[in-house]
Amino acid sequence: VDPATGEHDSVTRLENVEDGHDVDALGDGEYVTVDKGDDRNRVVVYNESRDEIVWQYRFEQHTDRFPHYGGGPHGKDWTHVNDVDVIRDGVFMVSIRNFDQVVAIDRESKEILWTLGEDDNYDILNEQHNPDYIEGENGTANVLVADSINDRVVEYARVDGEWKQTWVLAGGGLNEPRDADRLPNGNTLVTDRRGH
Repeated sequence: VDPATGEHDSVTRLENVEDGHDVDALGDGEYVTVDKGDDRNRVVVYNESRDEIVWQYRFEQHTDRFPHYGGGPHGKDWTHVNDVDVIRDGVFMVSIRNFDQVVAIDRESKEILWTLGEDDNYDILNEQHNPDYIEGENGTANVLVADSINDRVVEYARVDGEWKQTWVLAGGGLNEPRDADRLPNGNTLVTDRRGH
């Protein structure tokens, strides 16, 4: 979209994606998006020039990590996968809201490289939205996330293979925040859904 005029510069329709919640451009006409549609529950890479999905991670094929008894109602909005970000070449960070988890997925192997959170462990995350990956000093992995149902924004750092909470914004009337972005000056911009 041209920001000056509001006109569409181009439109790409992903006909095979039922309910996309987020998208990132990968370059060379490829896009990664999430598809939380009924019976889809997946992350996909769409190639514009080929007009097809060229890669997908279907949570249904990984029930050892994401069992049917977890998350939401199976067959419907089971995972509520709601965000995907490229955190480095070939690695996607994905928010799986109904499992209270943020994971890093290797595109080539489809392995989960790390997991932040645990299904129904609300001390860590509770139906989160829109995590952002921030590389800290010395390459430390930091994740800033709108921890929606816990009514807070929280940041975790991965230290020696474990997640440590390093910052939290809670109280002050926060009511189901949906997004938090770290600004260049160090402040954090928050969208608070029910707090208006």
